[in-house]
Formats: sequence, structure tokens, C-alpha cells
Amino acid sequence: MQRIAQNQEIILNILIRNEKLSSSDIHNEILKNGSDISLITVKRDLTELKDMKLIDSFGAGRSVTYSINALGRL
Repeated sequence: MQRIAQNQEIILNILIRNEKLSSSDIHNEILKNGSDISLITVKRDLTELKDMKLIDSFGAGRSVTYSINALGRL
């Protein structure tokens, strides 16, 4: 299994607390928590987390939302 980066761990923790969020919503939560991660980095990390099968995505285009799945909660 691939190692999870610190930014990805932050994203997973946000998704544990919320049912479904868009990449922009996740980015806003990160900024509220005092971290300085760009939206582009959030999107890249979401793609990597999805490739690792730790999160699921729903929808298409600008309406994509993300949620953590059972494997991501381990």
C-alpha cells in the first residue's frame, strides 16, 4: 500500500467529519483550519486518494463530490 502524505491525511480527516464535499469545499475547510494548501494540490491529492481506493467520487465535471469509503476509514 502506498504511503499517505500529510496533506492527504488532512483531506481524509475532513471527509470523515463530512458526508460529501466538493474539492472547493474541502479546500475551504483546509483554509479554515489554518493550513495553506492550494486548490490544485487538493485536487491532485483527491485524485491520488481515489486511485488508492480510499475515497469515492460522485458526479461529473464541476459537480463532482467526494466521500470517504470503508477502506479510507481504517
